[in-house]
Amino acid sequence: MVGFLAAACVLTYVSRHLFGVEKVFTHLFYVPIFMSCLWWKRKGLIVPILLSGVVLVSHDLLRDKVPVINDILRAVMFTGVGAMVALLTERAERAEEEKDLAQKRLDEALTRVLSGFIPICASCKRIRDEKGVWHPVEAYIHDRTEARFSHGICPECGKKLYGDFYPDKG
Repeated sequence: MVGFLAAACVLTYVSRHLFGVEKVFTHLFYVPIFMSCLWWKRKGLIVPILLSGVVLVSHDLLRDKVPVINDILRAVMFTGVGAMVALLTERAERAEEEKDLAQKRLDEALTRVLSGFIPICASCKRIRDEKGVWHPVEAYIHDRTEARFSHGICPECGKKLYGDFYPDKG
């Protein structure tokens, strides 16, 4: 990062004062501005502020032939671009964190659906909840999942309940 800053400052000085070119190398200032604001977010705004100061001080110290308004506009652009990059980076990170949190909640909800030990009566098949209340299987599952029940009779129970009246589909 320091190398980018030094290179941008040296190339700007050389281009402006030795070659008389004013617009080329100040654009190199955007590289460290982008990088600092991407890496350090709001703390990275120190770099565009520092570079704005360098541009303004160099104008005053070196008595450029360039109008001061050009350097003021550059300084404002450096700071504005840095602030925008920092803001967008923070928003992107926040959105990523929100997505991760939503995914975590979804995973927890899916694993919470019906997992672990479920205390069930060996005789009537009712299920005991966390409060110690016994519920029919259908009610317990309906309250904790999005599952819905339709009732029918299996062949074994049909024979036991209805005997010969239950059709044998074997």
